[in-house]
Amino acid sequence: MQENTFMNRIRKLEGITDSEEKVLRFLEENYPLIAFETIHSISKKCSVGKATVTRFVTRLGYKSFSDFMNSIRKEVSSQLETPIDRFSNIYQNISQAPETHYNMHAETSMRNIEITRNRIDPAAFNQAVDILAKTSGKLYITGAATSYGLAYFFYMLATYMRSNVVLLETSPASLSHKLIDVQKEDTLLSILHYRFSNQTVKAAKWFSECGASIVLISDRMLTPISSIATVQLYSSSDGPEMFNSRLSTMFILETLLSSMAARLETNVYERFELFENLRSRFNVFSAQAQIFTQPKDQNSAQSQHISKTKSSRNESDRENSNNKEN
Repeated sequence: MQENTFMNRIRKLEGITDSEEKVLRFLEENYPLIAFETIHSISKKCSVGKATVTRFVTRLGYKSFSDFMNSIRKEVSSQLETPIDRFSNIYQNISQAPETHYNMHAETSMRNIEITRNRIDPAAFNQAVDILAKTSGKLYITGAATSYGLAYFFYMLATYMRSNVVLLETSPASLSHKLIDVQKEDTLLSILHYRFSNQTVKAAKWFSECGASIVLISDRMLTPISSIATVQLYSSSDGPEMFNSRLSTMFILETLLSSMAARLETNVYERFELFENLRSRFNVFSAQAQIFTQPKDQNSAQSQHISKTKSSRNESDRENSNNKEN
């Protein structure tokens, strides 16, 4: 993604006046539809003068309002390309050799990871981890289309670490049954890729209305819910051919899970043992899988940790019991 896009410029802006903030909010909330606005319509809808609108866009680095609109329209036009449009435009310019596709995709994937790594502020990432790991309420996860698969992945592994993890369905009929119990103590992890699922956006707005925290992962710096997100993590999604990549989002999710595990260490060991017991009862895995399990007489670090944790708790319980008796 280009460094001088509207979304990146607006993120770097500091020290704006009250009038300029009105313009900023309007542009944020109405992007990409602002491509169809005029300086007159923007100034009227924001209740500010045309000079304020012009001054604001020049502060973003555009030469004039006309330059601003031309740039916005080019951005929107490129974003509205469908996957088949992208494929048709690129297909004619690439070799049909399989190794060419392989190398090109590998290079793009590595570049996406590097861009994502450089764009995410460590403080923002740590804030996201703390929210996801330590929220006192439920942890909801949502995503649509390809984002749903990523949401399901995170949901499955997050349940190893903490209780009250809820995966939201994308069907409007069933979604309302999950959203009705949202409380301000809850948190939503929203995975939102362009072209921005309406259901994901509406769900996030509901969480905001309920006073809940929102952790947003998106491949756009400016989204319909960026202004209500507690913290946003950027995921580069450039794809060499037909589809955008989801590799960087998976990278973020795996890193979040790893960091959450470090903060919820005791929970992880205890819940993992419960999961293993349940799987044994329901014969979840095939008998052949037992070949790869450790012998019972070779205690793993996890088993030792669980035993120590239980022993410490038992001793604490006995001490508390003795104190009550005395």
